[in-house]
Amino acid sequence: LLDDPLTLVAIDVGQFTHEIQALPPGTETYIRGPHGQPVHIEPGQIPVLVAGGTGLAAVYQIARDFDDAVIFVGARTKERLYFLEECREVAEVHVATDDGSEGHSGRVTECLEAYLADSSKDRLEAMRFYNCGPEPMVHAAVAVEQQFASSTQIFSAIDYETKCGVGICGACATPDGLRLCVDGPFLNPPT
Repeated sequence: LLDDPLTLVAIDVGQFTHEIQALPPGTETYIRGPHGQPVHIEPGQIPVLVAGGTGLAAVYQIARDFDDAVIFVGARTKERLYFLEECREVAEVHVATDDGSEGHSGRVTECLEAYLADSSKDRLEAMRFYNCGPEPMVHAAVAVEQQFASSTQIFSAIDYETKCGVGICGACATPDGLRLCVDGPFLNPPT
């Protein structure tokens, strides 16, 4: 990671994130990771990154590491959008909020579908999709992407609660047994 200081976005959903939220700003902590498998994007491939909520943190890292990224981010409100300015510095960004307070009023998948419908066949074939966020959003994004691209081009990370981070506890296991902390975080075929 290149961040100094490191910025974390944590929503209070489990014991660990609850404890993180209770820490005063500036608290020195130990962080273990990253976990799982790295993202590989070949020259000439176009990363199309779809994120919901805190999933933007993961796709921002991909956009920062690879050229020509396109980011689609959705959130309930503009207050739940993180890293937007940083994303705009490294990628083309499309925003949707449920309440219309920022960008498109509606679902991020509506923006994605319109964008893909306007893309050429060659461009669609060069795209590699990385989806990260809540399960319903990820499944909706995959459904849109499969209308335009092969499943082999689609990788997804769903916000499953993670506990151990090393593949032992199984808390982050997908329905087919893959563990996000070891096999992921982005899995293909889509979860």
